[in-house]
Amino acid sequence: MPKVTICTPTKNAESTIERTANSVLSQTYDDWTMLVLDNGSTDNSIDILDRLFRKAGRQEKLKVFSDENLNLSEARHFLSSTGDSEYIAVLDADDQFRPDKLERQLWIMDKESDISLCGSAAIWFREHKLGRLNYDEVIRTFRPAQYQYPRLDTFNLVHASIPHSSFFMRRADYEKVGGYRPYHHVTHDHDLMLRLSDIGLVFCDKEPLIRYLVHDNAISALKRRDQVQNAIVSYANLFLRRINEPELTEVIPEEEVFIYLKNIGRAKEAKTLRLFFEQYLKSMMRKRHTNISKISRINSIKNLTIKC
Repeated sequence: MPKVTICTPTKNAESTIERTANSVLSQTYDDWTMLVLDNGSTDNSIDILDRLFRKAGRQEKLKVFSDENLNLSEARHFLSSTGDSEYIAVLDADDQFRPDKLERQLWIMDKESDISLCGSAAIWFREHKLGRLNYDEVIRTFRPAQYQYPRLDTFNLVHASIPHSSFFMRRADYEKVGGYRPYHHVTHDHDLMLRLSDIGLVFCDKEPLIRYLVHDNAISALKRRDQVQNAIVSYANLFLRRINEPELTEVIPEEEVFIYLKNIGRAKEAKTLRLFFEQYLKSMMRKRHTNISKISRINSIKNLTIKC
C-alpha cells in the first residue's frame, strides 16, 4: 500500500502531460502511486504517460482508468476513492509539482495531526513559442492572503483560495466529509475545502510547491459566472451546516438560494451573501477586462514590423 495516491483526471492533454508526469517522477519522496482517469481523450496523452513511466522503469507506479461519462468532479471522486493510501494528492494534467512537494507536505501532515488539508502557494506561468524555441513566462507567485484557516466561517466571508493542484489530504478526513460532490462541476475544490474545515485545520504553505499553467481553456476563465453560482451554494451550505439545517443538494440559481435563506429566517445573512458575491463578480470582470486589454497590447506589439 503506497503512502500517497496522486490523482490526475485528463482529457486531450498531450501538450502538457509530459511535463506533469516528469514532475511526479522527479519527486524526492518515492512511496506514491499515480492514478489517472482518461475522460475520453482522442490524442496521445495516455501513450505519452505510459512511455515516460516505462522509460523510467516505474510503470508499476502508474494506473490508468477510462470513463468518458464522468464530469470532472465525479472523475476526481473516483480517483480519490480508489485505493487505500493514507494520503491523497491532487495534480491536474497541465500543472507541475516541485520536486520536494510530496516530501514537504507529508512532513507537515505527520507533524500536525489536526490538519485535514494542506495546500501551498503556486507559481503561475504561461507557455510561449517563438519559432522552434519554447519558453515559460512566470506571471506571478500566487500566495493566499491567509495561511491557516481554523473552521472557516461563511459570514466572516473569508475568501479562502488554495490552488487545487497543491491539495494534500488525509484519506480518512476526505471519506468522512463525503469527498467531491458530483453536482459541483466547477468549484468542487472550494466546496471540499470548506467541508474539510468543518473537521480539521486547513493549512496553506507559504512555499510555492506547484507550478500552475495559465491558459485560455482553464475552467476559471471559461466559466466565471458558473463558478460564482456554485460558490454561492457552497457558502450557503457551509452556513446551513453551522445552524444544523438541511443542505442544498444541487446547484440552483443564486436568487433561489437567497429566497431559501430568507424563508428559514436568515434574511440578514442572505443579504450579506448577495453583496459579497456581487462585489466578487465585479472584481472578476475588472480583472478580465484588464487581462484582455493587456493581451491586446501584447498582440499589437507582436504584429509590429521593424523596418531598417
